[in-house]
Amino acid sequence: MAEDVETPYSITEMENSDLAGLIEKIDEAIYETLLSQSSGLTQWRTADRERITSYLDRCERYFNWMISEPETDSPQTHPMVYPIEYLSNRAETPDGKRLVQAPENKGLRDCVRLMRVWMAEMSKSGSRRSPNGLAEPDQGRFGSHLTKIRSFLTNYIDETLPVDLPESNPSSPLTGQGFN
Repeated sequence: MAEDVETPYSITEMENSDLAGLIEKIDEAIYETLLSQSSGLTQWRTADRERITSYLDRCERYFNWMISEPETDSPQTHPMVYPIEYLSNRAETPDGKRLVQAPENKGLRDCVRLMRVWMAEMSKSGSRRSPNGLAEPDQGRFGSHLTKIRSFLTNYIDETLPVDLPESNPSSPLTGQGFN
């Protein structure tokens, strides 16, 4: 059975301007991870491992900004709808190269899967109908998914890889280079 990569992208617009920004940041982290140098390898390159931590940190900083701001009264603009511009579900990069959705690196593939679940939980949350901010249950959900992803990277990726898999690799095409 093929992996369902459509479900995380089923919400294409929402009323919550803050949450729309958070969803796009998580999606951008997925996109960058799919295009990383490690995507076509069986191990993670040090630079890519550091980058993914910085992507997660960026999402967490945006989240912390969201929840630290007071709720704003927006009677003239709510329910304005904000489109969600996804990058990571596209078939091609902006320069026409194929965006590999199931990369060779199985650890990276697992990480992308966890991030897609995180993004879907946030995009489908009850907070998406608020004008801004994030309800307390959704804040907890954000934190638990982020904690799980960080734990996966620290307790599995950092401890397990690289793995020598000469018989089963390569099994996926390479991703393209970054956009020129």
